[in-house]
Amino acid sequence: MTTTHRWVWRNAVAMAASGLAGMAIAQPYPAKAIRFVITYPIGGGSDFTVRPIAQKLSERWSQPVIVDSRPGGSAMIGTDYVVRSPPDGYTVLLSASSEVSMNVVLFKKMPYDPVRDLQPVTLVGTTPPILLAHPSLPVKSVKELVALARAKPGALSYASIGTGTPQHFAGELMKTTFRIDMVHVPYKGAAPALIDVIGSSAEALGNRQKTDIEKYRKIAAAAGITPE
Repeated sequence: MTTTHRWVWRNAVAMAASGLAGMAIAQPYPAKAIRFVITYPIGGGSDFTVRPIAQKLSERWSQPVIVDSRPGGSAMIGTDYVVRSPPDGYTVLLSASSEVSMNVVLFKKMPYDPVRDLQPVTLVGTTPPILLAHPSLPVKSVKELVALARAKPGALSYASIGTGTPQHFAGELMKTTFRIDMVHVPYKGAAPALIDVIGSSAEALGNRQKTDIEKYRKIAAAAGITPE
């Protein structure tokens, strides 16, 4: 497979459209529906990101742009599907950092090579991670969460959108930095993780989308994490 075999890193639209426009000179494009693959379940951050993109591309191209959710395997199932699809520009990937960078250092064997098999187009956007907790948890800040975790080592759990994701790394970094013991509970995306945090099956969640706070107001935000 060549570097022209596939398309997008996480979050793409403007340059993806202009980049594909050059193909129309040689052949009519797009002449059929385009499949936009996301590697996490419907209802999570990737879904919120990709749907307005798909709608605008569909309007511009006068062709259906189908959002196809293929979660699982630390985001490698959906990515591998894109890698194995025909290299004709009709299968596009909305990728997070897990699929193209973190998995490389976590897994000895991957079904694809992100450098060889994926062609980046453009960055759509970035969002700072936010630490969320169920309102029943008696904490209102990271300081209080750390104090509670230290008082009850191993008793608290934190959810992530999957093993090897930025949320997982952030949780482990928090544990190492503050010398606390919390149990990691990986999910196949933000939507199922949020459902369990709402139901108190997991006490805390590291997530990336502000829309999740707006959608699940039963959860209290303990802190936002930014480079500053």
